Amino acid sequence: MPTIRVATPVQKTLFICELRGQISDGNWENSRPYNHWKVPCSATVVVDPVKQGIDFYSRRYNFADSRLLEVVSDRMLMFCRARIQYPNVSEEAIRALDNGDWIWKDESGSPYRDHLIELGINSKVEADAVRTRLETIAYTMKDLRRDLKALSVTFRSAA
Repeated sequence: MPTIRVATPVQKTLFICELRGQISDGNWENSRPYNHWKVPCSATVVVDPVKQGIDFYSRRYNFADSRLLEVVSDRMLMFCRARIQYPNVSEEAIRALDNGDWIWKDESGSPYRDHLIELGINSKVEADAVRTRLETIAYTMKDLRRDLKALSVTFRSAA
């Protein structure tokens, strides 16, 4: 199984919650080679503060690209702040914070709602309150750019 070794839990969350999707069907979906997304999107991501890098060949990605940040930086900041606030929850739970109000309208429940329950969120009001609280966590655009640049370097380094 291919592996991506990142320095921090925040970087792991960034890659799993946002960058995988940007590689496969977002910012880089039409990049060459055509199947560039397959290996990094199926790789296991582990936190290794000592040695970062990948154990497979990959094209280069500029994860700190300003055009990408114009579109998704708010969501990335929310994911990073959620990882800081909730260090022991799954990436699925953190990703579910971005699913919007529709999950509360489905009376039969959804897996997204189950993930929010992992965060202690049981209603739309509680979800909104958590999102508002996350905005107060000290993780800035400067921090985000630093982590995205580090992830770009990770993709140029052998682990």
